[in-house]
This record gives sequence, structure tokens and C-alpha cells, in this order.
Amino acid sequence: MEFTLEELLPLLQKRVRKYTSNDSTSVPYETAREILSSILYCIAAYDRHLQSTGHALSTEDVPAAEICFQQGLALEKEKLKSAKILLARLQKHRLPIPMGAYQDTLMKGIPEFFPFYDVDYKASLDGGTIDYPLLVPQAPDLSGIDLIYDYLKHLQAEETFLGCFSLRAVRTLLRNYAADYQQLLLNICSLVFPVSLSCVLLNLPVHNLVLTQEDVNHLQTLLNSIDPKAMKLKLQDSLQTLFQILNLSDPLTQSYLSEALPSLFRDMRCYARENRLRILLPTAGSYSPAASSDNYKDGRKMDDRKLRALIEEMQTCRYLEDKLQIVKTQVGSLSDLKELLKECFWEDEYPSVFALLSDAEKEYLRQDILQRQADNASSDSWEQAFLDTEISPATQS
Repeated sequence: MEFTLEELLPLLQKRVRKYTSNDSTSVPYETAREILSSILYCIAAYDRHLQSTGHALSTEDVPAAEICFQQGLALEKEKLKSAKILLARLQKHRLPIPMGAYQDTLMKGIPEFFPFYDVDYKASLDGGTIDYPLLVPQAPDLSGIDLIYDYLKHLQAEETFLGCFSLRAVRTLLRNYAADYQQLLLNICSLVFPVSLSCVLLNLPVHNLVLTQEDVNHLQTLLNSIDPKAMKLKLQDSLQTLFQILNLSDPLTQSYLSEALPSLFRDMRCYARENRLRILLPTAGSYSPAASSDNYKDGRKMDDRKLRALIEEMQTCRYLEDKLQIVKTQVGSLSDLKELLKECFWEDEYPSVFALLSDAEKEYLRQDILQRQADNASSDSWEQAFLDTEISPATQS
């Protein structure tokens, strides 16, 4: 559904007059651009609505621009009301988990959007802040109330899923992942979903969200030995079984988790190949006082060209979660990780990177740093941060 500027100009003039309460048809360029952007935003919303309901129009059947705009405006105003109701519901029933990004997004960040949003004249503008990531990233072209409503709708799907588990089980899983999980930009479902699905795959009880290291090793063997197509089908079947076990019948939640499955499958296969599936699947009592670096063997380093390209890619990332995802999926050695810590992460991001490491990796890194200090070698800021935050497993009481 597209209109020429000639077709849109009369509507723009009409909207400008309404904006100025019929005092003028002249406004600053920036204001006119925002009003035109709002017109296009609402027309696009109407077009998407027609397509999603199976009523897409042929070019010759498209009504006048003003009709399309008014229809889209009505849809967006209804969406604005629905978003406020949904936000209030999510706030009322939010999880009592002390994660700063999660609590702040629901109670501060998103509420800041509504007082300043103008669906009539600034519909495409963003506002508020969203720090808590979703399990499935949002489409990059979303803006305005479309972005906020899409986020809230999918957050509701996540909370419906999490509601199938006890709060104690979820909190224990988070602690097994990282002792400082409260400060991480971590999606809760990104742990609960793969662990619960893995429990189904291994015929283990699901509701407790408990995997042992032996369970993870077994699953790693399966992922490395079974044909990828067969494993993908097995995961799809396991997801349907998970829905049955949890008595989860909500269509939105089922659709959302099904959308997350392909990415999870890719991550599981990647981690399994690199013998790092433990990063994706925290195990019960995963912090072991007996952890030692004696038998640790570092993974294969990247060649210099590939590492430099990866560093340049990560330096363009705006969000910590994106950088962590790259580390999880593309970095297989501590040697490479040390270069990335030096080049690509800010000081307040170090703890999130350290949380990805196993106990043996942490101890290996700790011993390496201490040896460098004993040799009077120059040190980087991340090394001191690591020593300040990590307690030697061998000395922990």
C-alpha cells in the first residue's frame, strides 16, 4: 500500500491545520516531517492489519490515503490502550526476582514512554527505555507504540511460560548460572527454556529445572552424534511434549517458544561441538570448590585475521547482550577471550563476561594473571577486575 507525495500532500495539509488548531498551514520543517511520518506510520499499520487478517487489497482496490490513515490511526489508538492495560497487568504480576534490568524496565523504563507519546502527530517516535532483553529479539524496524506493544505482548508470553515453574526452581537456576545474576542483562527464559527442554529430551523431571553435569555431558554426546535433521525433529517433538507436561495451552506462548526453537537448536549444536554446552545449561551445584586448572586445556585459537574481524564487529555492537552472544557462539579459547576483554568490553561489562566461564576456566585464568603479575608483566584493567571479583575455588571455604 503506497501513495505518491501528490496523494499525501492534501492529507498532510489537513493534519497540519488540525495540529495548529486551524491557525496556520505553516509549521517548522521538523514538525511537518514528524506529522508526515505519523501519516505513513498509520497507513503502514492499516496495511499490516489487512494482510494479517487475510484481507490484503489489490492496487486498484486501495482506498484514498486519508481513509487508510484514519483506519490505521484508529488501530494504533486501540493498541495504545491495550498496551497500557497489558503493562498494568504485567506490573501487578511481575516476578519477585531481584534483577535490576527486569524490574526497572517494567516499573520505570516502559512507563516513561506513555506520557510523551503522541500517536496523532509523532507516532513513529520512540521513548522510554527497555533494558531487559527478550528471548526472541524484536524486529529491528519496529518503532513507536508498535515496538512497545510487541515487547509487552512477548514479555507476557514469557511470563506465562515461567509461571509453569516454581519461583524457587527459577531462582535456583539463576544462581547456578551466576551468583551475581541480579546485575546481569539476562533473559530469564534464556535459561529456563533450554533447561526444561533438555529435561524432556533426557526423560528427566521438568518442573525442578535440575540438570547434573552428567546430564549435560549425555546431551552433548547426543547433539554431536545424531544427524542434525533428526535432532531438530527430536527437539520439535520435545517442545510439544513440554507443552503437554506443563499443561501450557496458550496459543501466543506456544507460538513464541516455537519461534525461539531454531535459534536454540543452533546454539546447542554450536556449544556441543566446542564442548561448552555447560554455558547454555547451568547444572545443579555447578560451583565446585574442588575446581582446578591442572587438567584444563584451552580451546583452539582463531587465526589473527578472523580475530581482528571479530573484534571490529564487536566494537560496533551497541548492546552488551549482543557481545555476550558473540562470545558464546564464536569464541572457543581463553586466549581469544582475553583479547576481546581488552578491546571490546567496558569495565562494568566484565562481570557478565566472567559469568560465562566454568570454574576450571576461571581458575586457569586466575593462575595465569597471578603468574604474569609475579613476572612484573603489564596488566590490563579486566585482569584486576577479575581478581577483585573471583575467589579461587581452591581456597573458598
